[in-house]
Amino acid sequence: MKTPARTMGLALLAGTMTLGMSACTQVEGGASQATSAANSAAPSVASAASSAAGEATSAAQSATSQASTPDQSSSAAAPTSDSPSSDTDSGDSGDASGPKTGKVGEEVKTKEMSAKVNKIADPVTPENDFDKPGNGNHFVAVNITMTNLGDKNLNAGTTCLKVKLDDNTSAREDFASYGQRLDYGTLYKGDTTTGDVVYKVPNGKKIKTIDVKCGYGDEQAIRIQAK
Repeated sequence: MKTPARTMGLALLAGTMTLGMSACTQVEGGASQATSAANSAAPSVASAASSAAGEATSAAQSATSQASTPDQSSSAAAPTSDSPSSDTDSGDSGDASGPKTGKVGEEVKTKEMSAKVNKIADPVTPENDFDKPGNGNHFVAVNITMTNLGDKNLNAGTTCLKVKLDDNTSAREDFASYGQRLDYGTLYKGDTTTGDVVYKVPNGKKIKTIDVKCGYGDEQAIRIQAK
């Protein structure tokens, strides 16, 4: 009676051990499958992370490149130093670099004085018969009015005038008696003087310009166009 019971006990024990081993095998198999699944998923996650990092790096490099590249549209719109200026005046327009110009019968003013060539008489006959222009020459008289407009005194006289002929040579002053000779003297502020200056001019030549300047500094000259 004891033998069958013992046999049954051993059989039960063997069955229990078999079931335990099977359960362990199933647990180990599940763990193995889980590990395999994790190992399989890991490369995909790593690849996705690597791709995202690459895109971020590329975006950062692009932003840096755009920031360091100058704006061509702004550069094109910027003015250059070679652009011509439209405020440049010529000397004859009356700026300080050249004479103030005018015509016969026109009063021309600077800061220092005004001058008006009232008339050019060509030719003139001297009042004294002994005054002769010489062969090949004739006399021309310039009647002029000058006024001191500045604070400095002006030493007015025939030396204020320089006359050019149409061949660009200078006319020579002569002391022939004609009209009212322009007196030499000091013009104070507001003073005016009028008179005639006689020039010896070769026959066939005409007065072209009359420059008027009584000062010896940087005063602006006046140029009267005779023709």
